[in-house]
Amino acid sequence: MIRLAKTEDIPRVQELLKQILIVHHQVRPDIFKSEGSKFTNAELKAVINDSTKPIFVYEDENGCILGHIF
Repeated sequence: MIRLAKTEDIPRVQELLKQILIVHHQVRPDIFKSEGSKFTNAELKAVINDSTKPIFVYEDENGCILGHIF
């Protein structure tokens, strides 16, 4: 099911963002760091609470978030 992200989704969204960072770093280590995060938890919370900048997540039937899109 695709739905709007909630603040309680932040830890899982951060995990997914880290996976993306690793892929980017593997391809372009000259540009992307191997550690870090694109957003702080506070920044993600602000975006989630801003209706003009929706974040959607894909949640499976077990409630596990498998993907996101900004």
